[in-house]
Amino acid sequence: MADPVFKKDKVYQKFNLKEIFGEDFSDMPELKDAIGQAIIDKIVKRTEAGLAIGGKRELKAYAKAYKDSLAFKAAGKKPGEVNMELTGDMMGLLDIIDESTNTISVGWDDELQSAKAFNHNTGDTLPKRPFFGLNKTEVNDLRKQFQSDIKDAVRALRQDGRDAFTEKIASLVKDISSDSEDDNG
Repeated sequence: MADPVFKKDKVYQKFNLKEIFGEDFSDMPELKDAIGQAIIDKIVKRTEAGLAIGGKRELKAYAKAYKDSLAFKAAGKKPGEVNMELTGDMMGLLDIIDESTNTISVGWDDELQSAKAFNHNTGDTLPKRPFFGLNKTEVNDLRKQFQSDIKDAVRALRQDGRDAFTEKIASLVKDISSDSEDDNG
């Protein structure tokens, strides 16, 4: 697993799914997309809870001057809830930005949102709030969460063909979506 990359114009993390799950994903773009969405959901959920990468510590509190500002009040922010959302654009535009045979990259294609993520994660022009990416423990949790579903989907593809595989993936995507909705609502 590669560490997140932080450049002012590009912030992303690349995941080698074959290394993580031990399967060849070259014939399974739907499965790659489902896993990519699960990664995004994990990052967004953790960040909305105000937790840094790995979930071990809270994101650094807002500065007093910012808490006292009209912009802070106009955005409806609360002093004790750092969730990386002012307009919602940065977290809302987090996406799968690149795919190859066995890898996906999650990040931002938008340079403005990448610059915001860069500044928050590195502390370049803002207080350092390292929210982006998954650490090794979180990737291991993802592996445990999906390992049996992936094995079932691969088995369905090899034994029963594309239609059976598609059904398994649809079920997995539904589970991911309901987990995200349960976590958000």
